[in-house]
Amino acid sequence: MEIPPGFSTSETVGKVCRLKKSLYGLQQSLRAWFDKFIHAVCSMGYGQCNGDHTLFYRHKEGKITILAVYVDDIIITGDDKEEITRLKVCLGKAFEVKICGPTQILPGHRSG
Repeated sequence: MEIPPGFSTSETVGKVCRLKKSLYGLQQSLRAWFDKFIHAVCSMGYGQCNGDHTLFYRHKEGKITILAVYVDDIIITGDDKEEITRLKVCLGKAFEVKICGPTQILPGHRSG
């Protein structure tokens, strides 16, 4: 990355900036975000599926909560409504989230 306009001085000529975090739109930005996401979700007590690294789960008192990530969308499902609510609150504290409501399956489309 080059020195932004207005910040260059005689000391910065021929030098570049060292990034402290990923820039939006770069290929490694998604990887950096997902690494941060993995750390946050696992610290909330979730395990990451070995067969699909975008799938997370939590078993608690005979109930299960599942979280699936696809690009920048997250689907949360399970039979533990209290845990789903807790998960949404925790994700809201860690990331900028927008709750869109229940997922709908359109007529003529089947899952699986």
